[in-house]
Amino acid sequence: MKSINFYGLLFVFFLVSCGKKEKNISVYKYSLERDSIKKFSLNIIKKQGFINFEYKHQIDSLLNIDLKYNLAGNFLISDFDTFSVTKKVYKSKSLAFKIYQIKETNSHNKTLFFNNKYGLLSSIAFDANFLFLKDSISANTKELIFKELFLNLNKLNIE
Repeated sequence: MKSINFYGLLFVFFLVSCGKKEKNISVYKYSLERDSIKKFSLNIIKKQGFINFEYKHQIDSLLNIDLKYNLAGNFLISDFDTFSVTKKVYKSKSLAFKIYQIKETNSHNKTLFFNNKYGLLSSIAFDANFLFLKDSISANTKELIFKELFLNLNKLNIE
């Protein structure tokens, strides 16, 4: 009887530990259009075939962002859109970020710079350009990073 309880407990532990979680990682959201910095809490939850990236604003839940990364299909799902991977990659000093875009656009293109270990680096869209970093940076550094992202985006659009 003891061995049945032991194996039952081991099985329950295995089920609970299958979904890996990283919780409450501090992330700063920088806007190209404004000088304000917003603090978010990032939770990464790995589930069967998906990795959920939940960006929670400390005060305003309307600013929350939820992204699901499909491991097998290599695409991102947000609340309203599905983003497909492009051939272009943006390489920062320490990581390579794949560039994702919506296949069908009506008026303007939405682009995400994403790494499945780091999460979302940037969202580039009409009048909504954001940068998500785990460290605080100066205004000049923010502008340099945005310039690099736009240069990579222009190269993608030319090809």
